[in-house]
Amino acid sequence: MPMLQQSTRSSEPQPLVQPRRRDVFLHGVKTFRLLGALMRESRIPIIRKVLFLGSIAALLVILIFPDILDSTILGTLLPLVGVVLGVPIDAGMDWIAFSLVIVNLLRFFPAELVSEHYRNIFER
Repeated sequence: MPMLQQSTRSSEPQPLVQPRRRDVFLHGVKTFRLLGALMRESRIPIIRKVLFLGSIAALLVILIFPDILDSTILGTLLPLVGVVLGVPIDAGMDWIAFSLVIVNLLRFFPAELVSEHYRNIFER
C-alpha cells in the first residue's frame, strides 16, 4: 500500500499579496476592516501606527480647510466652474487622490502583515 504524504501547505510561507488599488478604492467596508485589523495588530510598532494616522490627519487638514475657504470664492467668482452632481470637480479629484494615497501609506506597515490581513479580508 502506498503511503500518502501529508501536505505541508499550511507551513509553507504564503506569497506576499499587495493590496490592489481598485479593491481598496471600491470596497470601503473591507478597506476599513483592513485598516482596523492593522491598527489592532500587536506585531506592528506603535510608532508606525502613529505615523500612518498622523499622515492621514495631515492630509485631511490640507484637504478640508482650503476647500471651506475656497468654496466661497469659487462660488462667487467662478460660478461656471460649478458643480457636478453636487460635488465640485476639484474636490472630487482631491478625494480620489486622497484615497489612493492612503493605499500607498500602507507601506508604513510590514508587507507580510498587510498581505496576511489583506488576504484574510479581501480574498474570502
